[in-house]
Amino acid sequence: MPRHYLLPACILPLLVVVPAAAQAFEDLATLDARVAAQAGDAKPQPLDRRLRLAACPVAAEIAPPADGAMAIRCPALGWRIRVPVQATIPTIAPAAALRVIRRGDLVELDADGPGFSVTSAAVALDDGQLGKPLRVKSLSAGQPLIVTVTVTGPGRAAIAR
Repeated sequence: MPRHYLLPACILPLLVVVPAAAQAFEDLATLDARVAAQAGDAKPQPLDRRLRLAACPVAAEIAPPADGAMAIRCPALGWRIRVPVQATIPTIAPAAALRVIRRGDLVELDADGPGFSVTSAAVALDDGQLGKPLRVKSLSAGQPLIVTVTVTGPGRAAIAR
């Protein structure tokens, strides 16, 4: 038969307070915001909302990104977690990244065929992107001759056969 114990009235308020104090967890939304602010160009993953980290009595320490993650730790309580981060690569506009000839640049034109290779000079009439068509004005013809060529590299283009 189980025994029943009577607790003194002075202990009952403590029993109500202790469970409430044991449920104090770190605010994950605040940690997410702090991590994002210190991540710089890296993009941290959000903390898993299922985590139940004991509330740190002082502000948790957040280390800068290293080896693909950021470390968050509470030295007072001894917990530590790592948050994966993804480095962001600065984006360059695709047209600017591939543009190897600018309008007005001197362009060396190459024409190849069976048993011959000819090189001539022209001026670009537009900006040229690698592998794209480009209008040029030939400098070697008696009259100005406008030709569409294919950009093959910086300052170089090929005449299509």
